[in-house]
Formats: sequence, structure tokens, C-alpha cells
Amino acid sequence: MTSDKKALVFYDGVCALCNRLVRFLLRHDIHDQFRFAALQSSIARDVLRQHGLNAEEMQTACVLTPDGRLLTRSSVLLYVVTRMGWPWKALTITRFVPRTVRDFLYDAVAHSRYRVFGRHDVCQGPAPQFRHKFVE
Repeated sequence: MTSDKKALVFYDGVCALCNRLVRFLLRHDIHDQFRFAALQSSIARDVLRQHGLNAEEMQTACVLTPDGRLLTRSSVLLYVVTRMGWPWKALTITRFVPRTVRDFLYDAVAHSRYRVFGRHDVCQGPAPQFRHKFVE
């Protein structure tokens, strides 16, 4: 979907935790591998619809990989850390945890993310130096 063959990370634009994750990735994406779009964007709606999902019902971040796979839940986090440098890459050890366990833990955080981390009234925009990494 992205013309420059970058992974496209879809995130909840009003979720404070999700926005922190995006800011973290922007700082640590030293190989310029990721582009970003809010789940509230038209591109997210279109891509998710193509994969049989509804963006308004998503309770998870998603990644559209350069080869066209759509990853959700704990697979997103595992995909991201495998492409980051050290020490973050060490978190790939979690691939040995069964996916059902990883997804259960992911869902527990996702379910309480607004209550614990907060929620913005509107989708937060990127800082000017990172605007080129966001797809609308």
C-alpha cells in the first residue's frame, strides 16, 4: 500500500498510549522502516476493509507489511521490535511465548488503555520533522 515499501503502522489516534508508541517508534526507527496512519484515517478504513475488518471496531494497532500482510494484536509489537536496533531487538525473545498468551496480555492492555493512559479529544498530529512519515 505504501509506495516506498515501508511498513504502515495503523494506531488509535486518540489513544494516549498509542501516541506514545508512535513517538517512540519515530525516535527509534533508525532505518526509516515505518510509516504511520491513524485508525481514524480514510487509508486505514480502506486497507482494513480490503482485509475484511472495520476500522471503527478495531481495538488494536495494525501493521500492513511491505509484502501486503496485515498483522494485529501482539504480532504488531513482535514485528516492530524485530526491525528495530538493540536493545529493543532483544524483545524478539517473546516470539517463544505462545501467541494466545501474547494476545491475551495485549488485549488486557488494549481493553484498559483509555482508563489507564488517557484519551485525547482529537487525533494528535505529528511534529513537523516527522510529518513526511504520516500517510493520510
